[in-house]
Amino acid sequence: MPWPTMLSVPGHHGEAADPELLAWIKQLLDHVLGSSAWVIVAAVGLALVAFPVGLILFYLTQQRRDRSDTYQTTRDGK
Repeated sequence: MPWPTMLSVPGHHGEAADPELLAWIKQLLDHVLGSSAWVIVAAVGLALVAFPVGLILFYLTQQRRDRSDTYQTTRDGK
């Protein structure tokens, strides 16, 4: 292991993120959006559910399109 990497380890703290920064970000979002914490939780939850559902729908439409293209090329005799 290179020395710069080994020497940088003690400089890190045990927290996943800076608690003061997270509190500042939360206050800023509350001020800008003007909504309660449950609205933020609901929006993030909706995004977490909508993204995989959107990917699955995109995959299924591409599968249908590929089958349609294959059928047309075999039917036309090309």
